[in-house]
Amino acid sequence: MPVKTKPFDVAESLNSEGRIVAYLEEVFSDGDAAMIAKALGDVARARGITEIARTMGVSRETVYQSFSAEGNPRLSTLLGVAKAMGFEVTIKQAAKKAAAATNQAAPTSKKVAKKPDKTTPSPRTKLPKAA
Repeated sequence: MPVKTKPFDVAESLNSEGRIVAYLEEVFSDGDAAMIAKALGDVARARGITEIARTMGVSRETVYQSFSAEGNPRLSTLLGVAKAMGFEVTIKQAAKKAAAATNQAAPTSKKVAKKPDKTTPSPRTKLPKAA
């Protein structure tokens, strides 16, 4: 008897807040817009599209279509879904860029002129004339 399998659906494994957050953080860290849209759609399905659509004030079909394989959700839709699920989307400077900006903004050290000691005459000091 052949083994029956079904396609893997990540939404089925997103059964805790910790898993959802870890999944979204990983996908957002890669920065791939298509994967971000897919991940938000996965989380929306895991949490229930109907409730998310109701919170957003749109139809369930709109959310399904936006996050389908052929969908291309607008930024406003992505942000709306994130907000409806209790997330906020923020932006931060990349680590390499932040380090470079910090190094550029740091004040450079100035060379401080060494004070002459009293035994060394300065070039402006008038020496007594030889007799």
